[in-house]
Formats: sequence, structure tokens, C-alpha cells
Amino acid sequence: MFKCNLNASHQTFDETVFRLYQFFFLSILLYRDLWKNVTCGYNDKVEYNFEQVKWSKILGLPELEQLTPDEIKKTKKVADNQAKIYSLLMKKYQAFEENPPLVPDNLKANVELLAKTFGLNEAEKSILIFLAVIKLNQFNCLDLFNILKNKKADLITYRELISDFLSTICDCGYETLYKALSKSGALMQNRLVRIDEDPRDFEYYLILDPDLAAKLVYPHQKLHDLLAMSLVKGKESQLTLEDFSYLSPNLPLLVQYLRKARETQKSGINILLYGPPGTGKSELSRAIAQDIGADLFEVPVVDEEGDAVSDRMSCLMFNLSQLKNNPSAILVFDEAQDLFKNFGATPFLATLSAKGNEKQNKGLTNKVLENNQTPVIWITNSIQAMDPAYIRRFDFCLEVPVPPEKQRQKIIENKAGAFLLPAGIHCIAQRNDIAPAVIDRTAKVISTISTSKEEMQKHFFTHLNASLISMGIRPVQLSSRPDDEELYDPALSTADYDLAQVAQGISESLSARLCLYGVPGTGKTAWAHYLGRVLGKRVIVKRCSDLLDCFVGMTEKKIAAAFEEAKTENAILVMDEADSFLQKRSGANYSWEITQVNEMLTQIENFEGIFVATTNALDVMDDACLRRFDLKVKFDYLDAKKSKILFKRYCEKICPESFIDDRILEAVGNLRSLTPGDFATLMHQSRFNPLRTPEALLKGLEKECKTKEGHHHKRPIGFN
Repeated sequence: MFKCNLNASHQTFDETVFRLYQFFFLSILLYRDLWKNVTCGYNDKVEYNFEQVKWSKILGLPELEQLTPDEIKKTKKVADNQAKIYSLLMKKYQAFEENPPLVPDNLKANVELLAKTFGLNEAEKSILIFLAVIKLNQFNCLDLFNILKNKKADLITYRELISDFLSTICDCGYETLYKALSKSGALMQNRLVRIDEDPRDFEYYLILDPDLAAKLVYPHQKLHDLLAMSLVKGKESQLTLEDFSYLSPNLPLLVQYLRKARETQKSGINILLYGPPGTGKSELSRAIAQDIGADLFEVPVVDEEGDAVSDRMSCLMFNLSQLKNNPSAILVFDEAQDLFKNFGATPFLATLSAKGNEKQNKGLTNKVLENNQTPVIWITNSIQAMDPAYIRRFDFCLEVPVPPEKQRQKIIENKAGAFLLPAGIHCIAQRNDIAPAVIDRTAKVISTISTSKEEMQKHFFTHLNASLISMGIRPVQLSSRPDDEELYDPALSTADYDLAQVAQGISESLSARLCLYGVPGTGKTAWAHYLGRVLGKRVIVKRCSDLLDCFVGMTEKKIAAAFEEAKTENAILVMDEADSFLQKRSGANYSWEITQVNEMLTQIENFEGIFVATTNALDVMDDACLRRFDLKVKFDYLDAKKSKILFKRYCEKICPESFIDDRILEAVGNLRSLTPGDFATLMHQSRFNPLRTPEALLKGLEKECKTKEGHHHKRPIGFN
């Protein structure tokens, strides 16, 4: 500690602190005779302006005001005045030696509290007291060391100079102080003091937060008051690991690893959970802690007043220090991308100051990842924002995607089952881009409404879609259209293969790559949905709007994600209008058009599930792509027999009481460009434009066929 009186005194607090500041200020002036350079204003020899250095007032020596020269000259008057100045300074210093300045009790007690928490030694405690005292006064006397820098004296480094100076005023040696000012020292590691290795001047070399400096002299301070930090106990999990069973086999392995690491008290345990927002990563961390019987703590993102925590690294170091003797603890650090920023990935976003901070933080962060005694679960929404150099240091990286449909349905039933009908639950569960957290927030809002379940479902969809639109996500449509599934019959599609037999074959192999081609409306996508019903599998339909992206490389990523989604959910993947992605590469004008096709070809070839591509333009598709399909099925216009059967079935649905005249059936059979899609269109149209008679239905079909004339080839005339 300092070479001064550590005992209590009768002096007031302010007097005690100011007298200690006087001692520091005077000691700096006498260090290497810095006082000899003091002038009334700017001293061009040392490039320093002393106008703000009111040393006569600070030291309580009014005589200095008259003795301070305007400039340093080799004259007898300046020499005489400097002799008088030196005499005054030494007399003041001797007074400090006879009656040493005091370290205030509050300051001493608070520094001891930090020392006990973070394991600070005497040198580190001395540095904290020194910085706190000079920070509490208007003039930062560290700035005086710039005189030596400007004189270009043989100074070596900032760190060596400060260590040398402090060794003259405290009981610690140079080597101990030098070590205390290292990046690996407790002051830096615990973010109590920040050190800038390349400051613009000495004032910014050692930085102590002004709030901390002020709090250090307050009486009866507790640790969380000093650092505006506290241990935050994690919430209890509302879920169990069983709710995350879709993360097998990785999750059980992760839990086993964490359990063993806790038993052996292994240090440097770091787990990374990543995935889209709202997929339950925080809830998973709580479920993991609950399963292995650990005490869960969380590094706060906001403080007690709801403001964002500005220095989360300090919070992390504080939490690790507090938990190091708790063998049952696990710490969670959410929004980890804030700490592991990848400045190299987006250099135009990184400011110069951020770049400087990156250099300082990287070594410290790496050390945390290697030496933390408490296991840490890091959570982030995107690893793209993280430096790869950090990612490879994690023991375990687990992706937490949006849950598969079966699990989504269970989550929706648990969180919003009171407000949704079965059809509404099924409709939302079909979407894999709606995170559980969005459902949860919507349910909280709708829970305040008291009305019928049908009305609550309407309100639920209204609020949910408003949230989705604000996030740039396609809204959910609760379809009120007539159900076409019961009217679909593969035998009534005109194809060059037996569609029912193909479906049966796929049900046995559970692997197929099909290309369904032909004119629009002939039932290509409808058959894919029929296949899903036969196999009991979900059908994922991807269209251009789902996959095409304006940024280079993003379309390829979305294509890969679509195949991964189908694999994860064991679903049938349908690529509608596949010609948009698989056009002949020989006609490509841009490189991204080629890479887009290449990505699709690679994914098709490696996909072991059921893939169905539909197209109205087979002739524009790349030859290499066509070779990768196991089966190419052509869909065509309805023949007369199938047209009549479909007409009867739709009449039973639209106008069940009407009689169908043979002349009407004959007219239907004569329509040469009729498709199942035409019937479905009129079925949907009947919601707002009722078709009450078979004649009205026939008239509508004739109009649909006439509309297509000139756009598609007609069915060849012949016997049926």
C-alpha cells in the first residue's frame, strides 16, 4: 500500500481525499524533475500547455503563482525563481512525510472488498486507489507524464514509466507493479481497469470508470453496488429434455459431456447453442441445467433499470469470479455474438475504435474460453456474426433449429391450445419459419380476451400475422377454401404412368427423385400431396418466392436449407416450377445462374428422401438435371371419359340436387383442353359466384378452356 497513514483521522472525507490527491500530484511533479517544465502557459520545448494546471491552488502554495515563469529561459531570474519553487515543493513534501496523507476508510474498505472478490494483490489495490483518487479530481495529473513523452526522453513504454513512478510512492516494487499492469493481471482480466496500449496521451493509458471511482469512496458499499452487477439466478425450465428430442443424438451427448465435466471439475468448458431467434435456446439451457442438477446463473443483458449493459465482459468476469467456488454452477451468456464479433466479415461496419477494442478483447476472451472454472453455455442467433477463431475453441456447438412439425404442433397445443381450433393448430404447425417464442407472445396477448374460441382464433391469427409481417415473414393463411382432397383421384389424372402404382412403389422404397411435367392444372402438385397422404408424410412445397434471393449465394443457401428441412422432418420435398432453378447452363449469362443449377443438382443427387420437381417447361431444363430423376412423368389434358367422371363428382358437391343431362356430359367430353385444375378453380369460385346448376358449371368450364386457347396445345382429337 502507499507510504502514507492508513489509520482513521478526524479530518473530513473531502479533505482526506484531496490531501491524498495533493500528495500524488506533488509526487508526479518531483518525479524526474517534471516541475522544472511548468510555465504559465504553453511550453513549446515540451509541447505542453500548463494553463489548466493550477498548481498553486492544488498544492495550496499561492507563492507559486508569482514564481511560475512565462517560459523557461537560462536567465538569473528564472534560475532564482526555480530555486524558490523547488524549496516550496520540497517543504510541502516534507510536511507529507511528517504527517502522511490518509487513505479514507470507505475507499480502503471498498478496495478490500474488490480484492477479496477478484484476488487482488497489494500492487493492484494500490493502483485502484491511485486511479480512484486522481479520477475524483478535476485535473487528471497523469497527464503531466506527457511532458516526458514530448521531450522524447529515453522513456521506454507507458507501462514501464507508470510502474517506475508508482514504485516511488507505494510499498510495492517495480516488478510487482509492472506485472499488475499486464493484460493478464487481475485488474485487466476482471475489467476493473482498462489499459490502452496505444493511447494518444498518458491520461488515456489507464482508465478507471468514473462511476466506479465515485462508488469506491461511498460508505457501506456492497459488491453489486460497486460494479452495478449481481448474480442473476436463471429461471426454472418450463420444458424437459424430452421436448428437445428432435436434437438427438447430439443433445444426449452434450448433456453427458457436461455432467462428466462437472463431476471432474474440469475447467475451460464452453458450449455454444445457436439457431434462429425464438427457437428455445435459452429454455434448452435451463432444461440442460435442470437435468444434470446444476445451479443456473445468467449474465444479464439489461441492468436493474432496464438499460442495456454496456460492458458485458465485465459482467462475465464478475460472474465467473463469484461462481468459481460453486461446483454446481453453470453460467449462461446470451447474445454471445456481442462478445465474439467477426470484424473481418463486415469491415465496412467495424469502426476504428471497434478494431482497437477487438485487439484488446481477443486475448482476454480466448483466455476466458480456456480457463473458466465454471462451465459456460453461450447462446447466439447467428454464428455468421462470430469470428471463426472463437468458434473452434468451443467444446460443443449445437444448432437449435425451428422444431419439426410434430414438435411444433405439441408446442402450439401447450402454449395456445386454449385459443385455437385443431385446424388452426395444424395450419400454424405446417410453417417452419414461425419460432415458438412468437406463438408464446401471441398467446399472452390473446389470453386477455374473453370470447368464443372461434373468435379467439381469428384474433390469434390477426395478431400473429401482424408480428410475422413486421419481421418480414409471410403471414399464415387459415384456408376457408373447399377441401379438394376428397375429390382428388389419381386415376382421373392423365399421365403416362399409373400414378397409384407409382405411389405404392415409393411407399416401399421411401426414396425417389421424380420430375412431373406437363401443362398447368393437370394435377402435378396435387399428386405430390396425394403421395404425402399415402405415405403419412408432410409435404413441403417450395416455390420461387421461397428460394430466389437478390444476394449472390443466398439462393444456393436457401436451396440447401430446403433439402435439409425435408431431411430433418422426414418430409416429401416438392420444388414447384423447378425450371426456374434448373435451366440449361449453356444459356446462362451470369455465373450465379450456373452455381444455382449446380447447387440444385448436387442436392438432388445427395438427397436420400423423396423429391418431386414440377414444371410446365421441361424443354428448358438442364440435361444433366433430367438424368438425375429416377422417373419423369408427363401429365396431360383430361380425356372425355375422365372429364365426365370429374364433372359428375363436382356437380354432387356444388349442386347435389340437380339432374345432369346426357347432352351436358357430351359437351363436357368434347372440351379439348380441360384439366382437373379447371374444376378446382370453379369450385373455389362458387364461394362468391354460386354455380347452382350443371349448365352453369359447364359454361364455366367452357370459358376456362377458351381462355387457354392459344396458350397451350389442345388435346389431340381421337377416340376415347
